[in-house]
Amino acid sequence: YIPFIFLFTFLFGYVSYADELNVIKQNYKKTILYDSGNELVKILTSLPKEDIVSDQMVVELIERYPYDSEYINGLVKTLQKDGSWNDINYEDKSRSGWQPKIHAERILDLAKVYCTENNSFYRSKSISRSIHRALKFWFDKKPVCPNWWQNQIGVPKTLGAAFILIEDELTTKEKE
Repeated sequence: YIPFIFLFTFLFGYVSYADELNVIKQNYKKTILYDSGNELVKILTSLPKEDIVSDQMVVELIERYPYDSEYINGLVKTLQKDGSWNDINYEDKSRSGWQPKIHAERILDLAKVYCTENNSFYRSKSISRSIHRALKFWFDKKPVCPNWWQNQIGVPKTLGAAFILIEDELTTKEKE
């Protein structure tokens, strides 16, 4: 009788934890995907988008701006066969404004339009292929910034958001 109670408690707790984790993931996805109906997003996008940003909070706000088709098509067209972009210096050793972080940001940009309903890129095979090619390049290259913050926080935060968005499409190797 007692082992049954422990088993039931364990299973119930696990199911509850898994359900809660799914709710958290879904809510997080809603915060990073563009929502044109959100009043705060409307206010934000009424302001001019800054091109050069160093403050992390401003970076995260700019990530909420909608992407135009020209930008996304440009990312897909300029992605090299090896999964890199030729306008990024992957050998950059800067401690701030580290160029390879742009690669991670572009993966997130592609993942966001891929997962946002009501746009022409939603679940596009071309976007999916581009995401996986760019991920392969990143995993093969393993860029390291001289600034620990990018390696431990900046890039994992950016790629982590992309991974959550496309979690159901990540291969076993990509998950590893």
